[in-house]
Amino acid sequence: MSRLDALFKPVYAGGWVLTRVLWAFVAVVAHAPRARGIGDAYAAPDFVVEDFLIHLNRYVILSEEAAWGLWGVALLAALAVGVGGRWMRPGLLVWLPTYWIFLCSEALNMKAYDRLLTWIALAIFISPAAEKGLTVARRSPVARWFLILVFCALYGSTGWLKALEEPLWFTSGDVLAQHLLHNQFGRGAWSAWWSAQTWFVWPAAIFTVLAEASFPFLIWWRRTNAWALAALALMHLGIVSLMDVGPFSWVALAAYPVLLHPELAQRWAAGIGSAHEARKQRP
Repeated sequence: MSRLDALFKPVYAGGWVLTRVLWAFVAVVAHAPRARGIGDAYAAPDFVVEDFLIHLNRYVILSEEAAWGLWGVALLAALAVGVGGRWMRPGLLVWLPTYWIFLCSEALNMKAYDRLLTWIALAIFISPAAEKGLTVARRSPVARWFLILVFCALYGSTGWLKALEEPLWFTSGDVLAQHLLHNQFGRGAWSAWWSAQTWFVWPAAIFTVLAEASFPFLIWWRRTNAWALAALALMHLGIVSLMDVGPFSWVALAAYPVLLHPELAQRWAAGIGSAHEARKQRP
């Protein structure tokens, strides 16, 4: 077998089933709250903001009826992706433009979870996630590589930016403590208490930088793959517990079943299946 053949050798594809379902769930959770005050937020001609990569509001201002219609279509499209099968790719093709019309109308480029949702959606679109029987199937690794590159860019850029441009992440826990105390991102008294625990914030700050910066190097190899994902999963659980940054962590974790090395994913899936069968056979 040539190196090129080995590079494109089909791998276990069962992780795409779970990632597709998790993505659909998180997409609904992220989108549904936009229903609150939808007229004021997306269909207010007297308050138009157009500072965005695509200046849609310069040319089109949604009516409240149109905003509600787009909101409902995007929600149904995400649900269609969750159903899967022949509904998956049409659902994604509908979700992508309708969802991004909302982002253009918000004129914001700060909600990382919205952008990450889109990148994962593109990976799902080119993946075999619409097929049946994937829990025992092997498919091309190209879509998984694409997703890995997305997360290498995400974690690598944030980790190395902290390491090279923000040395306080290593020298003290003050940076992380300030994030926990932020009036928009902190969780009140709970986060404030943790921000004062020097035994926690300094090691947590160093752990965050090392976990993010090492991800692009560790994720590719079977021996280090699970450790890299476990470290970042622990970081995300810490974010969920101590900070209010929307569903970003849940969006990221939705991709982890595919980011897990295929051989490990197949082994774990087989172990879960065997345990389930043994439980069923017990008297």
